[in-house]
Amino acid sequence: LNVNTNGSLGTKPYYEDTVFENDSTGKSVLSVKTGKRVLYNLGINKNSGTMSTWFKTTTNNTSKYIIASSGSNNELLALYIKSDNRLGLAVRDNADTWKEVVTSTDLVSSDTWDFTAFKWQLLGSNLDFTLFLNDKKYIGTISGFKDFGGVNTALGNFPTAASSLNGFIEQFTYSKNALSDAAISSLY
Repeated sequence: LNVNTNGSLGTKPYYEDTVFENDSTGKSVLSVKTGKRVLYNLGINKNSGTMSTWFKTTTNNTSKYIIASSGSNNELLALYIKSDNRLGLAVRDNADTWKEVVTSTDLVSSDTWDFTAFKWQLLGSNLDFTLFLNDKKYIGTISGFKDFGGVNTALGNFPTAASSLNGFIEQFTYSKNALSDAAISSLY
């Protein structure tokens, strides 16, 4: 996400209404504001995967999405900043209820670049998650979740452009595999 939204392996968004701006160092980064969005069909599946990005928000104390994957039947895989400035990772369960699987204890500050990543791995009927915020990691598990395979992914807001990050995103990565902790740490 440096000057354009095309991935290094040729992945292109299927919809974009984006703006790139220079951050405080002069580097061109994706600016995520209300009503602006970039949507990908990454082919994610419930079996495993990893997503990561660097982000900076310009506001605190309000809920906003960093990465949100959503489908037409309310399938959900969402990484967001909660109103208490902690990171949360949620899915929907089979009863169509929002389930927060992991929450950070560290806080996100406005106007600061932070690294985040999350990985998932299906083991039997349990979906194991690991959430990273900078150099910390948090673990959670859920069973009875709604299959989010094949959903669309938005960066910096919900796919409908709601609850915008109001900030910046760069170096978004996706892997269909659950990367090792060491591989994720090397991105940080």
